[in-house]
Amino acid sequence: QLVRYIGRVINTDLGRVMREADYTMKKWAVGTERPEIAGFKDVDTLAGKQGMTLSDAFRRFWFVPEGMTFKATDTALVFDSGRMRLKTQSNIFGQRTEPIESDERFARFFTNHYAEIAGKYPIFDELFEYAKLVSLAKYLKNKGVPLQWFLLANHDQVITELSSGSVETLSK
Repeated sequence: QLVRYIGRVINTDLGRVMREADYTMKKWAVGTERPEIAGFKDVDTLAGKQGMTLSDAFRRFWFVPEGMTFKATDTALVFDSGRMRLKTQSNIFGQRTEPIESDERFARFFTNHYAEIAGKYPIFDELFEYAKLVSLAKYLKNKGVPLQWFLLANHDQVITELSSGSVETLSK
């Protein structure tokens, strides 16, 4: 399990949530664990139904927030809409290629059932809540709201963890 942190999130609660959600999703993808979600199939099961796929391909899955919007009321800024999308890509001999069909189907199912999954597996709900917070911070920054003073004044409230950034080996 290659862990790559994007941004300065290592040893933070956000880093923990990102790592745990990613690792859980990847265990489900390769079939070493299985969620209790009707209709769920791991990548190998999906690939088995369509025949042989490229076994030498480097395959990747990752989460991205999508369509995160907010609306202003008289007294607050409220989350309006958005969702989490599971994306995938393949590389063969170092060249990016079209995603493998079974990977695309897995990512599409995960994206379409994200709310149900998050309802049963809280780590995915935590990931979505953090996606909202990060999106809100980006929204405020883009609107020119000065936040640095607030963040520096409340730095001691940031939830942290002691983590080497690693997880157990993932194998099947």
